[in-house]
Amino acid sequence: MFFLAFIPSFIDLSRVPLPQYLILVATVLAVDILVMWFVFALAAKPFRSLTRSRRGRRGLNMVFGALFLGVAALLLLV
Repeated sequence: MFFLAFIPSFIDLSRVPLPQYLILVATVLAVDILVMWFVFALAAKPFRSLTRSRRGRRGLNMVFGALFLGVAALLLLV
């Protein structure tokens, strides 16, 4: 849904659309790969100590469960 709403605003219909779409797809893929490989890999290192113990995993599950419930509540209100 995001791409259907977001991408068409960057496409100039007076020009051939296929090269424009290919450039946008390549850009999105490059940014996504950079974020996934580098940012999340660096962010995962501190969580490694938490995920090794049962208590740490339970705590992370509680925190992320609360975050999901918070997002659900926001969606319900919006």
